[in-house]
Order: sequence, then C-alpha cells, then structure tokens
Amino acid sequence: MDDVYFEIEDFKGRTIVCERVRWFDHITENAHHNYMDGSEEDVIQALKNPHNLHRCFDRVRKNRRVYYLHHPHWGDFTKVVVEYDNDNCDGTGKVCTAYKVDDITPGERPEF
Repeated sequence: MDDVYFEIEDFKGRTIVCERVRWFDHITENAHHNYMDGSEEDVIQALKNPHNLHRCFDRVRKNRRVYYLHHPHWGDFTKVVVEYDNDNCDGTGKVCTAYKVDDITPGERPEF
C-alpha cells in the first residue's frame, strides 16, 4: 500500500501501521516535531522493545496506548502514541504522533 510508511508488530504482537501522510505531514513537518525527521528507527524500537515501565495506557483515551524509548545517553524519551478502533486495543493500531519528551507523562499506567 502506498499510504503505509511502515508496519510492524509491537511487543504484544499487535500490528501497528504508520501512514505516510501521518509521518510526513504531521510528525516530521509539524513545526514542533520536525526534529523527528530521520527518527523512524527510534519509533519502531519504542513499539517493538519498550521497557516494562515505558508502555502505558493513555491517561485520557481508552483506545490509545503510549510507548516510550528511553535514550539514557541524552536522558530523554521518544514518545509514540498509537490509536486503535476499540477500547480493548486489539486489531491494527495506527501511529497518531511521535515526539521527544523529558519524562513519562504523569498519570499513565504501565501496560504489561
């Protein structure tokens, strides 16, 4: 599919897709997130191999999951938000956004 930029399985075996328009028009072209250009591998690693405390339930939306990749050298994280069609977060998820943060967002509970 031309509209899929990348597709992977997360740490639980769920399929996650990132659409081209989402990556290029929202994540890397957004004035606040343009530093994410070239960070595809960080996003993929956050989805595939998040640390136990770095994969969370979204604190507001039940149909979203949040994944973090910790960068110990820099002391920050790549945060990736994925949305599913249902509150069980099964089926295929879509990357909503990805950006750098200094710490995990308060109120997010780990998903094991």
